[in-house]
Amino acid sequence: QQFSAGTFGRHGSLTRQDGGLELPGSFVTRKRGQVDEGGWFAETNWVFGPLQLQGGVRRSRFDSRLAQDSYASTAWQQDGDDTGNWVGRAAELGATLKLAKEHTLFASLSRHFRGPNIDELAFASDDLHPQQGRTTEAGWRFEPGPRVQLSLTGFEIVSRDEIYYGIDPATLMSYNRNYQSRTRRAGGEAGLKLVPLKDVVLRLSAGYVKPRFVGDDSGDIPLVPRTTLTAELDWAVRGDMGLLLSVRRTGSRRDGLDDGTMERLPAYTVCDLGWRWKWKQAEFSAGIRNLFDRSYSTLGYFQTYYPMPGRNWTASASWKF
Repeated sequence: QQFSAGTFGRHGSLTRQDGGLELPGSFVTRKRGQVDEGGWFAETNWVFGPLQLQGGVRRSRFDSRLAQDSYASTAWQQDGDDTGNWVGRAAELGATLKLAKEHTLFASLSRHFRGPNIDELAFASDDLHPQQGRTTEAGWRFEPGPRVQLSLTGFEIVSRDEIYYGIDPATLMSYNRNYQSRTRRAGGEAGLKLVPLKDVVLRLSAGYVKPRFVGDDSGDIPLVPRTTLTAELDWAVRGDMGLLLSVRRTGSRRDGLDDGTMERLPAYTVCDLGWRWKWKQAEFSAGIRNLFDRSYSTLGYFQTYYPMPGRNWTASASWKF
C-alpha cells in the first residue's frame, strides 16, 4: 500500500492595454488581472494480488480579480473591479486487474474541475466561471511477450459549463464564455508498442473522438479534431544517451466561430526530435520542435487563423541530490 499527500499553489498576473498613450486624444483602456489557486491533494494505491486499486482527491480554492482602467488626460482611473471566488473538488478511482500473464483489464472514473486561466479572464464575459465534469475510461492491455504490447481504450468525457471563446448574444461581441449546453466527447484509442531491437522502442497510437453537445446534433464542438495519429521511435544510442523522434497527425476541426458555412481548419502533421544524456547525478536534454518548420494552426475564428510556433529549440538540465 502507498499513500501520499501534499499542497500546491499557483499565482498569475496579466496587464493588457488597448490603444497608445503617445497618440493625443486616443481612447486608451487597460485590464489588470490576477489569479490565485491553492489547495491540497491525497493519493493512495492498494494491491490485492492481481487487483490494484488507485484513488485520489483534490480540493482547491480559486480566486480571481480583474480591474478595468481608462486613461483620462494625464492619469489612469479605475472603471471597474470584478472578483471571483470558487472552491473546486476533484476525485478519481481506478482499478487494474491482471487476468493472466498476457491480459490486463483497467478502468477509472474521475470528476474534474478547471477555473479560467489569466488569459481567459482578461477577455471574459461578466459571468465567466469554472467548468466541471466527469471522465469514464475502460480498456484492455495484451502483452504476449517482452517485445510486444497492444492496448485498446474507450472513454467518455462529459463537461458542464465548458469554457470557450464565442459570441455573446446580448452584445454580439466575442468573449471567453461558458457553454450553456453540456459537452460530450466519446471515443477510443488503440496503442501498439514494439521492441524490434534491444535498444529500439517503437510506439504507435490512433485515436478517434466524437465531440458533441448533449442533446444537440447540429455538429461537432468547435476546435476539437476527431482523429489523431502518433508514432514515436525511441533509440537508446548507449546506456546514458538516447534519441526520440515523434510524428503526430491531427485531423481537421471546426472553426471556433463556425456558423455552419465556414471551412474547417485543415489537418496537419508535425515532427519533433529530442536528445537526452545522463551523467552521474546530472541529466541533460535538448530538442527541436516542429522539425520541418511546418505552418499550421489549432485556433481559428471567422477564418482568421492563429499560427503555432515554427521550428524552435529547447534545452534543460537537472541534478539529483
